[in-house]
Amino acid sequence: MNWVQRKIYLYNVTFGLFMLDWWERYLFNILVIVLMWFIFYNGSRYVTDFCKSVVDFRIEIATCNSQHVLLVFYKDYS
Repeated sequence: MNWVQRKIYLYNVTFGLFMLDWWERYLFNILVIVLMWFIFYNGSRYVTDFCKSVVDFRIEIATCNSQHVLLVFYKDYS
């Protein structure tokens, strides 16, 4: 039994798929794939929006009367 077969066996035993019929197993696997797709798709959208907001969050240090003044500019997308 190679590594991939062991992982498939572990997946079947962990979720109890070994006692289902073939069509029930396919249905469950399709539901898991759709759920994972939603999680990864929305997660990637959140990460790109977060990274875009971090890049747009600019901190500029200006010198004013020999003192350092911190100016913070935040671009709001809403």
